[in-house]
Amino acid sequence: MKKILFWVILFVGYAILSSCEEELGSKELYVYLRPNNDVNITRSYLPDGSMPVSIDKLKFPVKLTRETSEDVRVALEVNQELVEQYNKQHGTNYKSLPKECFSIKNSEVVISAGNIMDTCYVDLNLLNIKSDVYVLPMSISTLSSKDKGVAISSNTSTAFTILNVGKNVFNIDQSTEDLVGEEADRTRWLVSTSDIYNNTTYDASYVKDGDIVSGWRGASYAYSELIVDMGEVKPIKGVKIVTLTGNVEYRNYFANPKLLSIWVSADGEDWLCYGQSGTLNRPASASSPAITNTIKFVYAKPVRYLKLKVEQHYSLSQGAGMAELNFIE
Repeated sequence: MKKILFWVILFVGYAILSSCEEELGSKELYVYLRPNNDVNITRSYLPDGSMPVSIDKLKFPVKLTRETSEDVRVALEVNQELVEQYNKQHGTNYKSLPKECFSIKNSEVVISAGNIMDTCYVDLNLLNIKSDVYVLPMSISTLSSKDKGVAISSNTSTAFTILNVGKNVFNIDQSTEDLVGEEADRTRWLVSTSDIYNNTTYDASYVKDGDIVSGWRGASYAYSELIVDMGEVKPIKGVKIVTLTGNVEYRNYFANPKLLSIWVSADGEDWLCYGQSGTLNRPASASSPAITNTIKFVYAKPVRYLKLKVEQHYSLSQGAGMAELNFIE
């Protein structure tokens, strides 16, 4: 019985797939929507705090299975009722894109005689949308043509576009201009870390003691995190990091991060990633002096917490840390 059921399911699945392929490859005249790829939305700060997005328009190509000698007018609409159906079919929990976040630029397209395609455009307004995964179902609603043989495809008349609106906002300034400002007061800072090298004296609080001989160092083979609670909300323009040096007996100049990601938070719970620092410098040798690395932000967003996460090491076995850390207001 199980074997029979298996073959029935297999046959039905094959029949559906074949139906779709046969329809689009048919000599019959069908109009259909070409599916869109999933779209990842990224946002970047501008100096005034606004956040333009990486995409402001979607394209929905409307196609015919073959050329026709007559114009074909196709009307389209966003059918939000299909979101629930999509989620049930795919086992997802995507959200409907709010109506104020999109507008159809041309809800009717005309595929001219002798052609097989025209395009519907949808303008997006995602500046203030919450981070989540959204689905936008675009459907063919009606068509008209003097060619009475043209019909709407029965299985490809809706295109579902998945919009993954990322939580993180890029805010790292890659320019070579100097970071200008005052060093933030560190007296109220509470500094914590995910781990310490060999559980020794590389305490996280040493990054604010004003002494480049002391410092924090994360554990070997760990992608360590350093978290600073400033005790109050301040607009921060960037950070300055003084490297560990090799001219102290228990120090290793390799124990500096090669790449950091920067995270900020207002409450220490909900974190926003600004992006990655780019390659950081380290001392050239054990006898070389410390180096100050600067990471600038495009927008001085008011925050209370900053987190620096080690993404790449100069020596994974040596961990990574810093002698001093300053924030610039």
